[in-house]
Amino acid sequence: MKTLIITALFTAVTFTSYANFEGEEKNEVTRQAKDLAMNEQLFETMDYTGEVQVTFTVDEQDRIQITEVDTDDFSLEYHIRKSLQNAKVAASESMAGRTLSFVIDFVSSK
Repeated sequence: MKTLIITALFTAVTFTSYANFEGEEKNEVTRQAKDLAMNEQLFETMDYTGEVQVTFTVDEQDRIQITEVDTDDFSLEYHIRKSLQNAKVAASESMAGRTLSFVIDFVSSK
């Protein structure tokens, strides 16, 4: 009985640790993609305002594959797609095929 409880506890800790690591890796890959998309000089020049939601997957070669860019601004969508499509990120094999997303909210600086 003692062994069963210890085994169950060990299994729970292992799954929790794995889930936490996986969540951290998702956050890191998403942060990398967001950093690639952000170009402050371009955003200031174009004076973008509003929100854009980007949804993407990471393929087996650790490259971003855009699945959706949700915005009303065509030029912003174009910039996001050009910046991210096939961009390489640091990801493990477990990220391949995962769908990730992030939101950027632009506020006019003028």
